[in-house]
Amino acid sequence: MCGDFNKHTPTNGDDPASSSTPVDAPTTHYTDENWPIQLLRDIAQYVNVYGAWVAEDHGLPNFLSDPPGLPFTPTTKLSHVILLSPVEEEERMTFCIVPDKKNDEEQGEEKPSNATEEEEEKKGQMVNFYLVVPLTTAEAQWKREVGASESIYYIVGSKAIGGNHVMVDYVIDHSRPCAVEDLHCREIYDFEHLQQKVAKRLEREEEDEESWEDVDEERDDVEDGDACEGDVGVASSDLENVKDVEDS
Repeated sequence: MCGDFNKHTPTNGDDPASSSTPVDAPTTHYTDENWPIQLLRDIAQYVNVYGAWVAEDHGLPNFLSDPPGLPFTPTTKLSHVILLSPVEEEERMTFCIVPDKKNDEEQGEEKPSNATEEEEEKKGQMVNFYLVVPLTTAEAQWKREVGASESIYYIVGSKAIGGNHVMVDYVIDHSRPCAVEDLHCREIYDFEHLQQKVAKRLEREEEDEESWEDVDEERDDVEDGDACEGDVGVASSDLENVKDVEDS
């Protein structure tokens, strides 16, 4: 997928296709057999069709439905997608530079073998790659309310690596349960997050209590030191009085 950042930003948040449908928008209807592949094609055309731009963590509804955001097919709860960064095993896996061959031919230039990324980008177009993860309406709503890092990152992953701890696999399962409504992941996350906040607060209170104990000990030490100085003063005065008596 290519994100063209020279285009204007959608004006209504994560669902830029929800306000209006361009005349040249795709008219393909999704079926149980083709919707994942056709969805990738439609998203790849999204920037040019809607005159908008996309980036990591952007969410998109099913913009072929009327109204937008309905399930892709009647047999699935999935109705939205989120664009995530692909697994970065190699640095250049996240994007590539498509050379502008027309300009190169006109200028008769050949790309040097030691060209930097900045030089390559100036001579071509950057194409960004995104991992497309279908979501249910409730999952997309959760993401809009709190952000991807506080919601989707908690439930999405690779079951091949994380096993049953991963609620939403990178591999599309059109019949999977909703992580919010069926698996109650939002309630679990909120509870765990609250536990962490309480634990941090208790830890801070313990640190504050220890600090006050140290202050009390220092104050006691100071008070004990003042008392000792007072005793020494009395003893010195007594010795002077005795000496005066002897001299007389």
